[in-house]
Amino acid sequence: HAFGGKASVVDQLNAACRPAKVYYGFAPFANFRSPKTADVARKIGIDRLVLETDYENYLDVRQQLELNVLFLAKALDMDPLEVMKTTRMNAMHLYGTQTNQR
Repeated sequence: HAFGGKASVVDQLNAACRPAKVYYGFAPFANFRSPKTADVARKIGIDRLVLETDYENYLDVRQQLELNVLFLAKALDMDPLEVMKTTRMNAMHLYGTQTNQR
């Protein structure tokens, strides 16, 4: 949830929570001003990222999710559509609604 930790903390959190898989999210308004966020996203990797906005006003959510996708695509050198597909599957796994679709 709007992870603001350093890249060095990621391995510690993952190890402390094993065997569970830890997922991380970044909220554009909270995280994208920090120069470390792209490095942290690369450390985490796409297989542990979910999208979030931290916005209460539903009118702002779509735009913030789009900003999140574009930020992660650039940081991870990925196609935005692949970021959307992978983070969707991650969220489905996280919330127990996983399907065999990809």
